[in-house]
Amino acid sequence: MARWLHGFYSTHAAPYDYGVETLKHLCGSAPKGRLTDFRKALKVALDLMVEKGSLVSADLHPSRDVVQVVRIPSESQKRHLARRAAQSEAAQIAMNESDFNNPNFKPD
Repeated sequence: MARWLHGFYSTHAAPYDYGVETLKHLCGSAPKGRLTDFRKALKVALDLMVEKGSLVSADLHPSRDVVQVVRIPSESQKRHLARRAAQSEAAQIAMNESDFNNPNFKPD
């Protein structure tokens, strides 16, 4: 499972939180397998990945049944994240400028 998780999270520049059931489904675990058994194996695999340095941290939140991981993105993922942030900022600026050019715009 650690190998699958490594492959899965290595493709995520900024990983989202995933539900335990979602990860179980995505990794192809036996559908009839008990979720409690999967959760235990998942915790062991996540701990191993943190120990080996694949992840900075990994938390399984029992109240929400969600896995939250922190990893350091690769150099190409860092460039992707920087481009995405710049595009988002440019879009926000363009939106704000269009508001000021709108004759019906009333600032708060």
